[in-house]
Amino acid sequence: MIEKSPFLAVMHNDHKHWSKEYHRWLEELLQWEEDHLTALACLEKITRVVAEDREGLEEHLQAVKAHKKAVDDHEVALNGYQPLYAEEHEGQLARRHEQEAIRHEEQQDLHEQIKRRHCRLMSHLTMIRNLLEQEA
Repeated sequence: MIEKSPFLAVMHNDHKHWSKEYHRWLEELLQWEEDHLTALACLEKITRVVAEDREGLEEHLQAVKAHKKAVDDHEVALNGYQPLYAEEHEGQLARRHEQEAIRHEEQQDLHEQIKRRHCRLMSHLTMIRNLLEQEA
């Protein structure tokens, strides 16, 4: 009977070990593939969210400009104030000013909400960009 070489046993052991590694690698690769598909879906969502935010910023910009124009128009009306019609005119100016004050507070609150969301989103995107740049 031929004795098995110790070297053959070592090779068999290596192959068993490598086979286990091979299976682990396959499992990891399948998980990573799934992770990449999830990441791509997230990137599509991020793209959508950024585009929607950009539209929201444009709408907010237009609202801010309209509010500024209303305040400027009111200032012009105040400058044109005629004491001759004081009582009637003052009441109109006061009501208009009260509406402007409410609108200004609403714009201020909206602006702060948009600012917080924008800063949070840009912070996260910057973190991702920095990670990618480190890998490059």
